[in-house]
Amino acid sequence: MNVQEAKEILFDADSCGHVPLIVGVHGLGKSEIVRQYADENDMHCEVLILSLMDEGDLLGIPVREMHGKTPVTRWAIPSWLQRIVENAEQGKRSILFLDELNRASASVLGASLQLLLDKRLNEHVLPVDTFIVTAINPEDADYHVQSLDPAVLDRLVVCDVEADPVAWVRWAKKAVVNEKVVDFILKNPNKIHTTSGNGGKGTSPRSWTRLAKYLDFIEVNKRSLNTYYVKGSIGESLAAEFILFYNNYTKMLEAKDIIDNYKKSSKRHADLEKHIASMEKLIQPLEAIQKMDLAENLQAVVVPMLESTTLVTSTMPFTLKYKEGMDKKGIMAYLVYLYTLPIESLASYMKNLKASDNDLYMKLNALDGEVNNKGLIRRVVGV
Repeated sequence: MNVQEAKEILFDADSCGHVPLIVGVHGLGKSEIVRQYADENDMHCEVLILSLMDEGDLLGIPVREMHGKTPVTRWAIPSWLQRIVENAEQGKRSILFLDELNRASASVLGASLQLLLDKRLNEHVLPVDTFIVTAINPEDADYHVQSLDPAVLDRLVVCDVEADPVAWVRWAKKAVVNEKVVDFILKNPNKIHTTSGNGGKGTSPRSWTRLAKYLDFIEVNKRSLNTYYVKGSIGESLAAEFILFYNNYTKMLEAKDIIDNYKKSSKRHADLEKHIASMEKLIQPLEAIQKMDLAENLQAVVVPMLESTTLVTSTMPFTLKYKEGMDKKGIMAYLVYLYTLPIESLASYMKNLKASDNDLYMKLNALDGEVNNKGLIRRVVGV
């Protein structure tokens, strides 16, 4: 699953009173989705990076008290727990994120497990509605980690998270991440996460986002690209490839380019197959992920156009009724573009479209029936 899918699991786990365990490499955005969940639900967020903590940081400092004439050792409440308690007293829930659980020292790990399983640390008890989330790095050669007991894992909801270039690009566009980095990942989706080799530096969604911020800075301030900064951000092996891409950057195709291509084609001829051939030639250099991204961009442009049409269901097959004088070329460009997608990509796109916007899906079906005897649908179902 990707990080956004993991975020959905947080809601279910919180509702059920369970503890989710997010398993994933560094830089995926594990901490970020926990903070987002807290913000969206008006919760206090307390993040503990266990690999950086010693026993006193987690448990608090032992203090000596006198009970009558008997000296007793108690643990002073740690500052992180005090913040959770104070928020609870004000009626605000907290989310406690225990990060890098399997990289903690043995003593910190032992205390953390008591937190996870019992919501307590020695004599200190967490507020009952505290939502605990934990995360670990995978057990492979890139990480020095401790194995968790199977009995502990059995009491957690394990979420295996992977770097997903499609999900990252979707997020990056909403976050207005530098378009050159986004387009590089669209062209090279396998570079979203690379492992470090021979002591070198790998990449992650976090490192690409950091590089994008650097590019924003130099472009606003009209500074030249610093090769060493790029190497320090994404590693030496990828830096040369990215710098070449950056220096020879050409903006990727946009929805407007697809619509313009159809308009030019429709002026020359009225044959659907020739429209499709012209579109295929235009998008031929694109990678599969770029084609899917362009389909989503085109959909966003065409949706307002289709919203002004009416789906006529009183006759079979269904048809579309257009507003008088409406320019249909944008809608037709969208349909022709979908005809050019590889069958696997088209099937995935249509499935997601039906789930997310059934009205658009039904109108597209009607248009396909009018224009090409449901050729689009027949391609998907293999008839």
